[in-house]
This record gives sequence, C-alpha cells and structure tokens, in this order.
Amino acid sequence: SGGTLSESQTVAIRAEVTEFKNHVGHCYDSSMVEHEALLRSLWDLCFPERPLPGRHGKHWGDLGFQGKDPATDFRGAGVFGLSNLVYLARSFPHRAQLMAGEARQYPFALAGLQVTNLIFEMLGFGMVPNKDGALQQSVASLIFVRREAAGGGEEDPLLSPNAPHGSPVCAHMSGELFQDPPREVVRSIWAFNEVFCFIFFALDRRWESDAKGSSGVDYFLHFPPVMQNTKEEVSHILRRGITLQQIVHANRQS
Repeated sequence: SGGTLSESQTVAIRAEVTEFKNHVGHCYDSSMVEHEALLRSLWDLCFPERPLPGRHGKHWGDLGFQGKDPATDFRGAGVFGLSNLVYLARSFPHRAQLMAGEARQYPFALAGLQVTNLIFEMLGFGMVPNKDGALQQSVASLIFVRREAAGGGEEDPLLSPNAPHGSPVCAHMSGELFQDPPREVVRSIWAFNEVFCFIFFALDRRWESDAKGSSGVDYFLHFPPVMQNTKEEVSHILRRGITLQQIVHANRQS
C-alpha cells in the first residue's frame, strides 16, 4: 500500500472516491424498509438469544446506542456506518457478540460509528478531514487501488468479489442499500469494511488492555484516550504500508 502512485492511479482513485461517496453518503432513513431491516439484523446478530423487544426503547443502550431511537446516532457515518457494523457482525459473529457484550463496558455501536468516521477522515472527507497526505494516500490505495497477485497473474482470489467470505455479504448489502453500485464500488465497499474491522479490532484490544482489571469503567472518561491511542497506532501501521491481503488475514487471525 505504500509507495508512490502513478498519475493514472491517482486519477482513477479520485474518480472512484467520488463515485464511492455518491453511493455511500446517505443518511439513515427510518421510513426505508432496507435501513430498518439492517438495524434489526444488527441486534439479531449481536444478541442471537435475545429477541428485539421493540423498535424504540432503552434496550438499544445495550447495543451501544445513546437513546431510545438508534436512528439519531447515525449522523456523520450515515447508514453506511450501520452497514459497517453489520458487516463485522455477519463476518465475525462470535467476536461481535463479545464486543457488544456487557463485559466490554463500552458502547459497541457508537464506537463502531466513530471508526467509520475515522476512516472517512483518513480518506480526506468526513466531518474533520485529515491533512496527512501520506496517510490519505495509503488508505486510499488500500480501498481503491486494485492490486495484482505477486508474480503478475490474476489478483489474489482472497481479494476477489467471489471470495468465500466477506465480499458476497458486502455485495448483497450494497445492492440493497446503495442502488446496485458497479462492481468497482462494491469491491471498494468490501475493502473499506475490512479496514473498518481491522481498526475496530485494534480498538477493542486496546480497550481490553487499558481497562483490564477495572470495574465500572467510565466510558466517557476512558474511551477518548483509548480512541486517540488506537488512531495513532493504526495510522502508523497504515502509513508504513500494509496490504489489503495482510489486513484480511489479520482480521481472521484476530
């Protein structure tokens, strides 16, 4: 992912970023059946033994939302932020159930939406665009540049939209939510999701190590520095250069 991009790659990335933003930049809309179904599926995936008590209520706090209606928490990340959480929960159900469980003592959903916004910032768009050119290039390369397998030949099958895990889930969700985007955008959404999982897993590990042995941890006091430390850690890894294939493998070893 490191290294200098060619002029043609840079032009291609700019075009893909624009198309990507057009497809994913939608607010959560409670009147849309697809959005509501995605929200319900997040609950069902994280709490498979616990039926959703109702569309509104304090129970959403157990999943890490702030109020009785989760729709109010999607500002910034939009419905795409919800789709990132669902991708993680579908691809890594056991891990998601642990992360959303009481023992973690941090709000799973809000933390995930912060990770989505962090990647937006790293890409140079979002509420607080990142000004680090090297980091922006590295993250854009991961998500938007297609790479051939080592030794020429075809792209690593793990990175193919036909991969047995990840991409089909993403393609299905993308078609539901984002008006049948072209294959390149579906692949970029999948790559974004894998980077999302990579950063969220790093955040979860850091929270576990920093809050270890503490009971009744105050999220609002302890979480911001944990988030900042995670941001610095993953920014260093991404800036230094890591391939999408390495991220995909790391997520499944995590």
